[in-house]
Amino acid sequence: MNSRLFSVLVLSLAFASPALANFTVDFSDHPLPANSFDNGSNHSGGFFSSGAFLNNQYHNEYGGYWNGWSLSNVNAPTTGGFGNQYAVVTGTTSTASSTYAVAYDGGPNSSYINLPAGSTPLSIDVTNTAYAYYSMLNGDQFAKKFATGDFLQLQISGYTGASATGTKVGEIDFNLANYKTDNDHPVNVWSNVNISSLASAQSLGFTMTSSDVGQFGINTPLYFAVDRIGLGGTATGAAVPEPSSVLLVAVGLAGLLAARGRFRKITRP
Repeated sequence: MNSRLFSVLVLSLAFASPALANFTVDFSDHPLPANSFDNGSNHSGGFFSSGAFLNNQYHNEYGGYWNGWSLSNVNAPTTGGFGNQYAVVTGTTSTASSTYAVAYDGGPNSSYINLPAGSTPLSIDVTNTAYAYYSMLNGDQFAKKFATGDFLQLQISGYTGASATGTKVGEIDFNLANYKTDNDHPVNVWSNVNISSLASAQSLGFTMTSSDVGQFGINTPLYFAVDRIGLGGTATGAAVPEPSSVLLVAVGLAGLLAARGRFRKITRP
């Protein structure tokens, strides 16, 4: 095989099969009006972003409430309380996109993310909401002020099925607060969490635990926020063509080139 034919074969293989590449779910495909949120009150059931799905369940009772995920760009990092449940303590997202996702943990894995087909989890940015942060920092009418030994932990689990079902393939724990002394404070920056050990997961489930537990369960507001979900694979989740189809393309191009060469040899003076 001459060098020219070899080059054509290499190029044909490169263009016929899309290379796997890392990509990010950053919710830039969900722009919101300034200082606003989408809590699923339209009963959409969740949000799609770059092929990923974040669940949401909205209830009309008691003036309206939700669990799962909401999308937000509320910028009120210094205000605590339930009325500010959609703001992150950082005041901004961790990406150029102005939208981030806020989760309310209504129970184990009640907040989950279905990953795009063909992708693998790599990392995720996590931080506290302003509501949870100031509750832990100062205490409120329901929760204690955190002191030495107190913690708020986020458990990120990978599952082989959708919606945090199937076999659990692993778990990553991240402390949203971990008081080793009374002078510590909850997390107040975006933290990039490595979740590549959950590589075989098709979905991610999220559960929170706290040291502040009362008669009716955890007193700490069970809210957290995520952004910039790093994934490996194709951005659309599209299947990579079968090797046999790629080979047919390459062989076809090689045949055309060879035929063209023979024709030139015959007709050249």
